[in-house]
Amino acid sequence: MSSHESLVEEHLSKLTLRQKVGQMTMGERMHLTPEDVKEYALGSVLSGGGSHPGTNAPADWVQMNDTFWQVSFGDEDSVGIPAIFGIDAVHGNNKFGQATIF
Repeated sequence: MSSHESLVEEHLSKLTLRQKVGQMTMGERMHLTPEDVKEYALGSVLSGGGSHPGTNAPADWVQMNDTFWQVSFGDEDSVGIPAIFGIDAVHGNNKFGQATIF
C-alpha cells in the first residue's frame, strides 16, 4: 500500500458513516448555507444554471468559496476535507462576471 493510500485509509477510518455520506453529497448553493455544509459534512457545493453570489463580481465568488472552504476544513469540528465547488458550465464557463470565454 502506498503512503497516499495509507493516508486515505487513516482519514476514512476517522469519519462516521454520516460524514462519509455527507462527503458524497453535493448541494446547490442557493438552497444551502455554509452552516449546512458544516453540519452535514457536505463534500461539494454546486452553482447551477443562473446561480451566482452577490453581484457576480469576482470578489463575490472568492468570498463565497472561502466561506464554504473554511466551514468544511478550517476548525477542529470539521471533518478535515475541504469542500469542492462545482459550476454548471456545460457551454463554457461564462458564469463569472467579467469572464472571458474562448
